[in-house]
Parts: sequence; C-alpha cells; structure tokens
Amino acid sequence: MTYDIRATRNFVAGNYLHKSHGYISPAGVFLHPEGQLKHPVSVTLKPYSKWPQLIATGLDSVAGQPQTFSALDYDFLYDSSMLMGKLEQLPSFEVRKIPHYVIPNPNPLRTVILKSWR
Repeated sequence: MTYDIRATRNFVAGNYLHKSHGYISPAGVFLHPEGQLKHPVSVTLKPYSKWPQLIATGLDSVAGQPQTFSALDYDFLYDSSMLMGKLEQLPSFEVRKIPHYVIPNPNPLRTVILKSWR
C-alpha cells in the first residue's frame, strides 16, 4: 500500500515539511492493521540527504539499524512526534544518571522535544 501525506501547514498538530526541517505527527501519518493496535511496531525514517541525520523523537532507537525506532505498540507510536532537519541541539544534562538531550523545534508554535536514552 502506498499513500501520500500532505505536510504543508505549519501548525502545532500537523505534519510539516520545509527545506530546513520536517515534523511528523504520527497519528496523521501511520496506519495500523485492523485489530493490531497493541502490537509492537518499528519505523525507519530517511531524512532529506542535505540534512544532518539527527532525528528527535521519544521513541527508542533500534540497535544496529540507523534511523530506525521502535514502539511498544501503535498507541505509543502515535504519541511520539518526530522532528528532523537542520536542528539546534542544546547542552545535554543528567537526571538520576540518565542523560537528557534537548532539541528545540524550529517552529515556535510547538514545544521542545525532550529525549532521554537509558
């Protein structure tokens, strides 16, 4: 199955693609098989070749598979936005020995994406 996604409206709840960055709101992009909402899922992203390969998301990285992320189920996937492109990365910090990385969204309407890796 193939389908097109419209990503032209720079709005807090929508998908947006610009020459400098892309924002994915998964609930408006990814379909799930009927009756399998609670199944594990993985997603591989392919950022525009002229962008740095940094992807900000709350999903876990899949070891050994670049730009591939996993979610416990589709509900978790749908709650985990994805931001990529020419992004600023602020200094990292630790809380209880867990590193946190802060990457502000270039769109001032959206909040900062905070990701910690364990």
